[in-house]
Amino acid sequence: MEDVRLEPMDLRDLVRWTIRVLRSRAWVLLGIVATILGLPLFIVDAAFELFTLSFPEGVDASLVWVGLAALAWIIVVLLCPIAQAAVVRAVSATILGRPTGVRDALAAVRPRIWRILGASFLFVLLLFIVIFPTWVIVYLSHYWLDPVTDGTYVALIGTGMALILMAYFFIRFLFVPQVILVENLGTVAAIKRSFRLTDGHVLRILVRLIPLVLILGIVSMLAVWLISGALSMFGNPVPSLFMPVDEIVPGPPASVIVVAGIPGAAIDVVTHLVFFVVLTFMYFDVRARKEGLDSDRLIAQPGLEDLDRKPARKTKADDLAPMDLGDIIGATIGLLRRSPWLYIGITALLLGLPFLVLNIAFNYVAAKFEQYMTMLMEGDSTDFWQMARSADTLVYAAFVLAGWLLSQLLLPLAQAGVVHAVGARLVGRRTAVLRSIAAAWKRGWGAVGSYLLLVVMLLVVFCTSLAIFLGALSVSNPLFSVPVLFVVPFLNLALIVFLLVRFALIVPSALLEGKGTMGALRRSFALTAGYSWRVLGVLSPVVMLLTLVSIILNGLFGRLVALPFEATAEVINPPLFAGQGLIASLVDILTHAVFFIVVLLLYVDLRVRKEGFNLARLAEELGFERPESPAQPEPAMSG
Repeated sequence: MEDVRLEPMDLRDLVRWTIRVLRSRAWVLLGIVATILGLPLFIVDAAFELFTLSFPEGVDASLVWVGLAALAWIIVVLLCPIAQAAVVRAVSATILGRPTGVRDALAAVRPRIWRILGASFLFVLLLFIVIFPTWVIVYLSHYWLDPVTDGTYVALIGTGMALILMAYFFIRFLFVPQVILVENLGTVAAIKRSFRLTDGHVLRILVRLIPLVLILGIVSMLAVWLISGALSMFGNPVPSLFMPVDEIVPGPPASVIVVAGIPGAAIDVVTHLVFFVVLTFMYFDVRARKEGLDSDRLIAQPGLEDLDRKPARKTKADDLAPMDLGDIIGATIGLLRRSPWLYIGITALLLGLPFLVLNIAFNYVAAKFEQYMTMLMEGDSTDFWQMARSADTLVYAAFVLAGWLLSQLLLPLAQAGVVHAVGARLVGRRTAVLRSIAAAWKRGWGAVGSYLLLVVMLLVVFCTSLAIFLGALSVSNPLFSVPVLFVVPFLNLALIVFLLVRFALIVPSALLEGKGTMGALRRSFALTAGYSWRVLGVLSPVVMLLTLVSIILNGLFGRLVALPFEATAEVINPPLFAGQGLIASLVDILTHAVFFIVVLLLYVDLRVRKEGFNLARLAEELGFERPESPAQPEPAMSG
C-alpha cells in the first residue's frame, strides 16, 4: 500500500491507516487471528454462558464451567502476542508492497513462538506479583480495620494502585511482539527494547488506547446484547445470580448456548484484530518519532529481510485489474446505478414466484407456532404435533417446502442470467432481461447440477453433525459429551464455510467457460485454491451487510404493512401474511441480485490474478467477438 507512509502519526492517521489496511487485507488478517485465537475465544464465551445456565443447579456444576473458561482465558492471554506478531508480519508486508497470506504470516512467526511465549509468561507473572499482594492487603483489611469505613478506603486505594500498575506494565510491554518479529530479538532483549521505545511515550500511548478500548468494548457489548436478544426466544438466557431459584425462567438448552458461542467468538476475533492492527501502527509511529523509521529502513529489519518490495502490476485503465473488497463494492454500486432494473428484473422473473410462495407460507407456519407457544404459556396443554398435523398447517408447510425447492432449482439460473448481463455490460454490449435469461437457460444447466450437488453436500454435513451432537447430549459421561458439544459445532461451521468458499464460483464457471456439473465444481475449487481467505474476506462482510439491510427493510416496511391490522387481535391473518410476504420477496430479490454481481466480480478478480484475464477473453467467452470500445468499466474496476 503505497499510500501508507511510515512517519509520525496522530490519532486520525492511526484510524485512517488501520481502516485502509483492514479494507485491503481483511480476509488475511481475520484468518490469522481466527486461526490462533478462534477456538480458545469460543471456549471462553460458551463456557461462560454455560456457567450462567448451570448456576441455579448448584455450585459444583458452575465451578466446572468457571474453571474451563478461566483455563481458556489464560490460553488466550498467552496466544494474543503470537497473533499480534503474525498481524505485524502481514501489515508490514502490505506496507512494503508484498502482500502476504495466512500461511506465510504464521510460518514467519513459528520460529519465534517460544520467545514470544516467554515474554507473555513473564508479563503474566509480573501482573500476578502486582495483583496478589494487593488482593491480600484488601482481603485482610476487612479483618484488621472497620470494613465499612477504613476497610473500604483501603480497598479502593489498593484496587486503584493495582489498576495503575497493570496499565503501566501493559504499556511498557506493549511492543514486545512487534520487536521480536521485526527486529528478531530474544525474549529479554525484546522486553528491554520495548521499555526503551515506550520511554517518554507512556502517556501518549495511554491517551490513544483508552478511546480505542472503550469503542471496541461498546461495539462488542452491543453485539453480544443482540445475540442475547436472539437467544431470549428460547427462554431467559442469563438468569440473574440474585434471582430466587424457583423464580428463574427456564433458559435455552445447552446446545443453543454452545452454538451461541460461535458468533460471540467471531466478534472477539474482529475486535482483537482491530486492536492488533492499531498496536502495529503505534509501534511504527514511536519508531518514526524516535529513529526516523521509513519503508527503506523497515525492509532492512532483521525479521523482514525476506520481503522484497515489488511494485504493484500496472494495468491499462480500459481493462480488468485485481480488485480488493472496496473495489468490488464500488464496482457493484456502479453497475447497479447504471442498470438496476436489468439485474433486478432477471432475478425477479426467475425467483419472484418461489420467494413469494415461500415467504407467505412461512409467515403462516410461524404464526401457528407462535399461537401454540402462547397457548402453552397460558396453561393450555394442547399437543403441538396435533396442531401441526392439522390440514391447513400441513398445506402451508408443503408450500414452504415447495417454494424452497423451487427457489433452489431456479437460483443458479437467475445467477447465471445476472452473470451474463454483468459480463455484457463490462465488455460494452447491450443486453436485455429476456436475452440474458435465454443465455442462462442455454448454458446454465451445468450450474444447476453443481449447485444442487453443493446443497446436498451441505445438508449431509449439517445432518451428520446434528446427529453426533444430539447423540452426545444423550450420553451421561461428561468426559465424552462435553468435548463433543464444544468441538462438533465448530467443526460443522468450519466445514460448511469451507464448502461454500471453495465452491462459490460454480455458476460463473459454468456459464462463461461452459463447464458441466462436475467441471464447474472442479473449476471453482481450482480458482479458489490459495485464495480461500480472500474469498471469505469478500463474501463474509457482503453477506452480513445484505443480511442487515434485509432485516431493516423487512422490519420497516413489514411494520407499515401491519398498521392497518393492528386493531384486529387475530394471530392468523392471511392478508397480513400476503403483504409481509410480498415485502420479504422484494427484499430477497434485491439482495440476491446484489450478491450475484459480487460473486461474478470476485470470479473476475481471481482470474485476473491467476490467469491474466482481460476484457477480450471475457467477450469471447460470452459469445461476442471483441469488446466494442474501451469497455468503460466502473471506476473501481480499473485497479
